Amino acid sequence: MAKNKEDNNDENLKLVYVLKIGENSKHEFLYEMLFRYDINFDVDALGWMTEPCSGNSEPPIEVDVIYQLKLTTFQLDCLHEQEFGSYYLGYRQIMAIAWENENEIEGFESYQDLIEENDRPLLIFYYGITLKKVKDLLYARQIIFKGDTFVEASKVKFK
Repeated sequence: MAKNKEDNNDENLKLVYVLKIGENSKHEFLYEMLFRYDINFDVDALGWMTEPCSGNSEPPIEVDVIYQLKLTTFQLDCLHEQEFGSYYLGYRQIMAIAWENENEIEGFESYQDLIEENDRPLLIFYYGITLKKVKDLLYARQIIFKGDTFVEASKVKFK
């Protein structure tokens, strides 16, 4: 987990991988968001230079913090599952490492329509963005941080 309490802040932890876990019995889409303080890796050892990403790019073993993400109303597409390019494109921030699935946007014909007709931000995650930025992006979509998991606010039960 985190190195020490002083280092564990939202500005120092950086997103390095979004791992799609799958769907559970509650029809929640599960992801792991892997964060590190040092975001430099041996990209060859992780298969990040190999095309395609799917089946070749491994998540880093040495991470500082892992947070869960549970979604019910939409899914994310993750770079590590794609049949094009290499994960190195995400590492160099040429591509996002995870993004909102465009097929899941109901009521809008395109991303452009969504942007023009709604102030709901698209979820797009780039390599190296801070935990604070991730929290801000998710909060704008009413996804909050509870324990070690990001969950949709409508699913949180208050006691």
